Amino acid sequence: MTIRQLNSTLRDSLLEGDAFAYAHLVKFEKPLVTDGGKSARRASDYTYITDGSQEIVFDDGSKDVSGNSNGPQTYLPGKLTGVGEVSETTQAKVSNMTLKLSAAALNTSLVTTITINSSSLTVSSSTADLVEAGFREGDLVQLLGSGNNNELKVRLNSFSNANRTASITPMEAVTNESGATYGINFASSEVSGILNTRADTGYAGYINRDVFVYKAHLNVETGLIIGAPYLLFKGIISTGKLSEDVTSKSEVSWGLTSHWGDFNRVSGRLTRDASHRALDANNVPDPESVHRPAYATDLGFLHSEQAINLVSTYQVQETRTKIKHKKGFLGFGSSIKQTEYEVSVDREVDLRFNLDSKYLPVLYGVNKIDSIPIFVDTLATDSRQIFVAYAISEGEIGGIYDIYLDDTNSVCLDANDSATRTPSAGNANNDDNAIDVVCYGRMDRGDTLSSKSRTSGTFTGFGHTGGRGYSEWLGIGEESGFAQYDIGTPIVNFNLGGASTQGAGITHEKATHFDIPINASITIHTGKSDQRADAVLVQNASNFKVGQDYYTGSSDYWGASHQLLDTAYAVANYTIGEGETTIPSLEFVVRGRGIRCYNYDYSYEQYPSYESSDTALTSWNIGESVTIKRTSNDAVLSSTTIADKYQITNMDGTTSTRVRLADNPVGTTEETSFYMQSGSKVYHFAATGHVANSGTVPELLQTVVASAAAASDNNSATVVLTPGTAAFNAAMAAGRLISFTSSNIFSKDWLDSFVYTFTASTNTVTGLGNTGSGASNLATQYITVKDGIALASNASSVSDSYNDLFIELTSVKADNSVKVQRRTILDYDGTTKVATVSTPWDEDSIPKASDTYKIFFREDVRVSINPAMQFLDYATNTRFGAALEIGEDLNLESFLDSARKCDTRSDVTMLLTAAPTVGQVYKYATSGGKTLWQGTVESVVSVSAGGTKYSTTFTNVVGKLGLRWEDWKTIYTGEFYYYKGALHQASSDGIPSTPSTTSSMGSFNLTKVSSGAGPTTVGVDVDSTRNHDDNPIVKKFRTATTFDSGYELYDSCSVKYWRYMGWESQNQREVTRHQTNAIIDTKNPVFSNINSMLNHFNGLIRYSNGQYFLDVKSAASPATSVTVSGTTYEVEKITEDHIIGNIDVEDAGQKGTFNHVDVSLKDPQNLFESRSVVLFDSTYLKQDRMVPKKGSVKSPSISNYYNARINAKQYLEQSRAGLKVNFTLGPWAILLVAGDVIQLSYSRFGWSNKLFRITNLRFKNNCLVQVTAEEHEDGAFIVQPTNGGIIVPVDGTSANVPAPVAPNSLTATQNSRGGIELNWTNPSNFNPSVYTVQIWRSATNNRAVAELIGTSKSGVYIDTVIEGGSTTKYYWIRYTVLTTSQRTSGVAPREVFSAYHPTSATAGVSGISDGARDALLFTLSNDNVTVPANSSGAPTSLANTSTTIQVFAGSTPLTYDDSSPYANSSFRVSSVAVTGVPGNSSVTTTSNSYQLGDITSMTGSIGTRTFTIVATDSLGATTTITKVQTLTKANSGLVGVDSRAVNLTVGDQVFSYSDAGITPSPTSTTVTATKLNSPGTAYFNFIKNGTSVQHTTSNTYTYSPQANVSNMPDTIKVELREGSTAQSVLATDQITLSGIRPGVDAFAVILTNESHALPTTSGGSVTFTGSGTDVLVYKGLTQLNSVSGTPGAGQFQVSRSGSGITPGAVSVVGNSAQIANHSNMTATQATVTITINIENTATFTRVQSLTKSIAGADGTSITGPTGPRTVTGYVYYQLSSTGNPGTPVLSGYNYSTGVFSSKTSNWSEDAPEFVAGNSNKYWYSSYVVTESSFGGTQTVTEAIAKLGIGFSGLVTFQADGDIDDGTNTYNPAARVNAGVTTINGGKITADSISAAQLQISASSSTNSSMFFDGTNNRIDIKDSNGTLRVRIGNLS
Repeated sequence: MTIRQLNSTLRDSLLEGDAFAYAHLVKFEKPLVTDGGKSARRASDYTYITDGSQEIVFDDGSKDVSGNSNGPQTYLPGKLTGVGEVSETTQAKVSNMTLKLSAAALNTSLVTTITINSSSLTVSSSTADLVEAGFREGDLVQLLGSGNNNELKVRLNSFSNANRTASITPMEAVTNESGATYGINFASSEVSGILNTRADTGYAGYINRDVFVYKAHLNVETGLIIGAPYLLFKGIISTGKLSEDVTSKSEVSWGLTSHWGDFNRVSGRLTRDASHRALDANNVPDPESVHRPAYATDLGFLHSEQAINLVSTYQVQETRTKIKHKKGFLGFGSSIKQTEYEVSVDREVDLRFNLDSKYLPVLYGVNKIDSIPIFVDTLATDSRQIFVAYAISEGEIGGIYDIYLDDTNSVCLDANDSATRTPSAGNANNDDNAIDVVCYGRMDRGDTLSSKSRTSGTFTGFGHTGGRGYSEWLGIGEESGFAQYDIGTPIVNFNLGGASTQGAGITHEKATHFDIPINASITIHTGKSDQRADAVLVQNASNFKVGQDYYTGSSDYWGASHQLLDTAYAVANYTIGEGETTIPSLEFVVRGRGIRCYNYDYSYEQYPSYESSDTALTSWNIGESVTIKRTSNDAVLSSTTIADKYQITNMDGTTSTRVRLADNPVGTTEETSFYMQSGSKVYHFAATGHVANSGTVPELLQTVVASAAAASDNNSATVVLTPGTAAFNAAMAAGRLISFTSSNIFSKDWLDSFVYTFTASTNTVTGLGNTGSGASNLATQYITVKDGIALASNASSVSDSYNDLFIELTSVKADNSVKVQRRTILDYDGTTKVATVSTPWDEDSIPKASDTYKIFFREDVRVSINPAMQFLDYATNTRFGAALEIGEDLNLESFLDSARKCDTRSDVTMLLTAAPTVGQVYKYATSGGKTLWQGTVESVVSVSAGGTKYSTTFTNVVGKLGLRWEDWKTIYTGEFYYYKGALHQASSDGIPSTPSTTSSMGSFNLTKVSSGAGPTTVGVDVDSTRNHDDNPIVKKFRTATTFDSGYELYDSCSVKYWRYMGWESQNQREVTRHQTNAIIDTKNPVFSNINSMLNHFNGLIRYSNGQYFLDVKSAASPATSVTVSGTTYEVEKITEDHIIGNIDVEDAGQKGTFNHVDVSLKDPQNLFESRSVVLFDSTYLKQDRMVPKKGSVKSPSISNYYNARINAKQYLEQSRAGLKVNFTLGPWAILLVAGDVIQLSYSRFGWSNKLFRITNLRFKNNCLVQVTAEEHEDGAFIVQPTNGGIIVPVDGTSANVPAPVAPNSLTATQNSRGGIELNWTNPSNFNPSVYTVQIWRSATNNRAVAELIGTSKSGVYIDTVIEGGSTTKYYWIRYTVLTTSQRTSGVAPREVFSAYHPTSATAGVSGISDGARDALLFTLSNDNVTVPANSSGAPTSLANTSTTIQVFAGSTPLTYDDSSPYANSSFRVSSVAVTGVPGNSSVTTTSNSYQLGDITSMTGSIGTRTFTIVATDSLGATTTITKVQTLTKANSGLVGVDSRAVNLTVGDQVFSYSDAGITPSPTSTTVTATKLNSPGTAYFNFIKNGTSVQHTTSNTYTYSPQANVSNMPDTIKVELREGSTAQSVLATDQITLSGIRPGVDAFAVILTNESHALPTTSGGSVTFTGSGTDVLVYKGLTQLNSVSGTPGAGQFQVSRSGSGITPGAVSVVGNSAQIANHSNMTATQATVTITINIENTATFTRVQSLTKSIAGADGTSITGPTGPRTVTGYVYYQLSSTGNPGTPVLSGYNYSTGVFSSKTSNWSEDAPEFVAGNSNKYWYSSYVVTESSFGGTQTVTEAIAKLGIGFSGLVTFQADGDIDDGTNTYNPAARVNAGVTTINGGKITADSISAAQLQISASSSTNSSMFFDGTNNRIDIKDSNGTLRVRIGNLS
């Protein structure tokens, strides 16, 4: 752990709890105007204030930009009135602070005469008082007057001499002066800056100015600083506010934000010309607004935003025919011959492009990225040629590994892909139809696209030809930046391509070519800062179609100035032709940015100066102990070991060798030049930052043109120079580019660049520009070398000694602002000490006298996948990143340390035959002395595996023991390699042939190289039966026969596409804990990108002591111990005694706790498409009560499956630690830093050293520290080896693969129901991510007619058989590979197949199935029968009561077999149970039917015959069901009464069930009974399956189907009664409701009216209404369609015949067949036989039964005895009563008069009249009178009395005050209430009646009345005499 680095005295004081006072010291940057916008960081550029009570002097150690110390500064009191709190977090998160300053002196001014010198200012007037005038110590004032010190600014430090004299600090030089009159004006910008006038030319805003806030702890007794102040906050000003109350105070509040607050901006570069060149309102570049001055002249994005339609014309050969006539001999006879010939025909294709600007991404490592088209055109002279330029990313990148054409890779994935898609003589797929996109090389062996030269020779390119030097030499104009330089001449018919095993891919200005899917040549530019324009485009610039015909701009359409500086881009030249008319989309697999790595991993290159004298690196061994010595004096710096030696690929594609040391070789020193020594061997290094030379630039390489003239051919200018210095001449001789300028300081004309030829002897420069016109204008111009620099006199005198080194130029401008540039030295002249650099200097900072430089050893620039180094590059980049400065803003060492943590490598576990001692070092070396492996013993565990073994873990491992054999991998002499568990050792260098699967060697020994205890050698168990993933060496014991991976992280040999992970080789050195291949989306704010980068590697960023520190979350380390005065303090250990006030504990709850996680990544194995790593933990799932809680992590920058898996595990485990605590600590807690792990002990919570990670520290004004921390799970950061077999990466998919080996051992089941299960064996190379198994099936053993029925990714498939009955099928299988392939017409799928298995087309594997279980259909031909009977119930006919039973499997009838053993596919009736009818009917059977004959008698009204039917399917399984035949009598009606009838209808008659036979649909339906000829109250008894379910007057019943289809069908019958439920049944009807489920072609036939009773009068008139029926047919769940003709699939046809009746006509109505109402029924009973032909494959019959319901015949009326009578009524209590009078007693009811002979007193059959004035309650009672028989004994039942009328309380009157009529006073309510209120009427309805008195008469003749006359619509009012006084309404 670490603590904040404070002064040790202050730290000790805090730990001991000493008392202190404190003050804030604020360093406030002034708003100064500078050329670069940044301060020179001089002391005078800041204001220094404090909130302390006295001046405080403090040296913060700062330096100006030139490196000069600013020294101690005095912080003045009086202005700073408040300092806010500040927070420190672990995220890139904005923190804020507020400063408050007194504004009392604002606008203070004093005009007086003064005396001034460099130390004091005195006002002359004896009455003047500077303090009284409003000035205070620390104020900055400006003198304004006519003296020599006009506009001078000085700071007032202190006052004396009655406040007339001030001690001052001048901001500029002071001229001693006395007696001059000045206005002394307040000018402290920290107060007045908010009011600065923006229109002033010298205005500079306060926003983004730096502010430093220090906190000083002061001794309370002496007032001295304890130790030293510490930086509390560093940030920038974000807001300002001035508040003034004239009655009290004036105050300025400055809102400060950390630098993160500035990172909400988007820093990316758009591919837009206007932003790239900083065009102003006049469309002219502003060189001072661009990122680099050279951008102002770069036209690369000129055409990047436009829509272009191109027409490309190409020719194809078309075959035509013609007729030839040939005459016979001597003209007799002739012949005709048709011949073919070919002609060229023009074809056209429209090409449309929409170019739109986008932000350039930044790419680190290796990843696939989309392209951004920025230019497209075709040649004016050949429209087949299409040119497209694509921006790729920010530069500089390392190269292009692969190019995807329409999503298809160009580098083959592996051997399979290569065999299929690589063009070769032996490849059968060579024709264009077979190979859609060719591929080269192999990704799995590390191949990339080859880098081929596209040019040969050079030509001169010109840019900005509108500028001077092209057509005329004029003065500088708007078209500045003329460019002239040599460009490579493109090769005609370039056709080189392919792939090779090299680590750079296509490098700068190199190209590749494709023939398929389109003829294309693609050139790559890697984004160098000075890259030339593309040669192909420049060469064709004058021949572009759009450029010639449509372009109207003033700038060159294309030329040498179209450079796309700092932008990686590609130029593609496509040739349109037959079959190649589509321009593919391009994606690039990019080897990303080269970044400075600062030798973070202690790896170094050899110092070039010692290459010839150093010991060859081949003589050094990994693991070898070496001594590190300083180069300059041979002093020993350290001792370490060689951890590794290897090669890396440089940015230019070359390789360099590096040596990695195990530890920091220079210790605590900053030495940059050192060497390692072992015995007599030495090897020299130079680290980043090593300065080979430094000094001050002695001169600007510039002189003046003496004369100028046109060349003799007038094609260029020639100038003669004023003789320059030797350095200038040398620079001219070696340099490449110059400029001519009218001034010797920067202006637009410096942007011009010219190539030239210099003749030193005559000082002549020739070959300038493209013309001689106006050349004389160059006379007196300045000529400046743009790519040279003169070095100081101490530079080396040896030429070329600095070649390839880096030079850093620091230019200090007139305003003391600084610009730093870095270049590579191409050539060095030791005589004149002039260096020529790779890239011209920025035009605004060409090296001049007084600039300084440093020459560094080669920078450690690499394409790195280390996320910490990527983060550092992004954080410091000024073009697209955060632009933070190392040292000033970033703590570099913390970044380097974090990078080393990211590079944590695997510990290695092996099984040894002897127990080594922990701490000892062992190695394995070949017989030739080459060390292959070395490691230090970390742990030893005794295990039992083939005897006693020792599972030993080694740490600090170097090298690798055991390589997995691959057909491409080189194995060197003595190295181990394994194949399928077998171990071998290489006897020579090379790629071994396929090894044996039997080990060729046994155990080998490791040798101890360290001193100390332990065996000298230990054997390594390599038993091939004890291995993990075939590796017999590196393995971790789990059980005696089970082993996990012995690599703590993972085995490098498991990473198949290693180079595309950003690796240099498939070596264990590449396996590190964190690695990312990041694509930074620069359209996002910097802030967002930074946090995204941190999240990928457990990164945390914290701000401490004015710098940003990077760290990587890892396991906790011991607490920091500090001993003060004999007491030891463990800073990170916190107990409840430390906590001040409350402690809050919060749980993350469900939101942040997971039991499985899903981490997504972009995997090269999946062609860089997204892939997920899912990790489950059953323990966590059980803890969460089996409730899944999924966490998702998107990791687009992680492309390595194994790293993603480690992250998934950590993320899951850390999520389980969900506690968060918050508490406050004392001032000592300033020592804590955010991100550190603390140990918290709190006894009440049971916590003892519980681990928490600090996420936020809030530093309060009172010096207390508020801590927020989250629970830390240490185990989440300890990587444990896992069984790689649990989760293994899949092989990548490929575009095409060769024909795979066929599957084998296909079997099929013979007795499965509903389907056939197929099983087969896949060969060992079967890969489910690539291969798919096709299953082909035929009904006959002939593959020619087989159909593809499905696919599988495993070794099993279930074929659901859809036929009914026993079914035999024949099967064949084969493999197919489906890949994405590019054809010229677009993207299309492509399949490659294996041979069929079985191979014979007539030897299919047979399987047998019996179809689905619900395929059986049981039918009764006559399940509901109406038996006619006379009125006495005796049957009149028993005909047509027989029934026939059949059973169908699908559409096939089963045979009838009632003899045991029962045959398969048969049925039998096992029993018949009868009720209400005899069981003696005859039985008749046929081959597939069972018939039970007519009944012989019927005694009851209803009879049933229940059949138990057993069906045996084709596999011998039985199904048993019961079917019921119901027989119902239809009695003749009584004499003279028309017969009753009832008809049933139903909404849904068929219900669909699921495959499982459950969940019927619909869930219910309504059954409706319609009565006929039933005048009385009808009662309907609904009977379901023989049980009454509803017997009411309702004629509808809601039916719900059975829960399971096996219980269907249901029979619903209705019985019609009149009068009551006890009456006789007058009529019945019945209907059957069926259930179906998805069967196997099972047919269901339904009649909506299976039986029907026809109302018939006694005279024989029959009502046929409703006698017809609908016929519905279902196949499975599907209703079939009715047709009139021959039915086809999904159809049926109905015919009918009648017996005893004429059947109705058949018509098609919707899906149903409808049989109309019948007619002409001659007998009492009749049947209609309905024949249903289904799909012309199956025929069913159904019988509809019809019976007349006949009225009784006319004849003697039979009158039965009169039945008993029943009567109901009411009796009334004749008196009003307040209480219930009770129950009356009644007797002697007279049926004629309705009067009782005896009643209780006061009860009567008549209702009483309401009498006013009584209690207003009347009562009544109901009664029922019944008799036992007609005229017999009566029984009277009386009910208790019930309230009839009650008006009590409904009419009330209230007094509302007295009325005075002038004479008398009276109360109207009293008058009214005193009278009588009578209400006696039939109906009184009133909404509102309000009147003192109201008399309404019932007639018009009443005196003194009001009559409401409804008849005549009027109101009459009459007086006491009856005279009409008023009439309202109708007056007639």
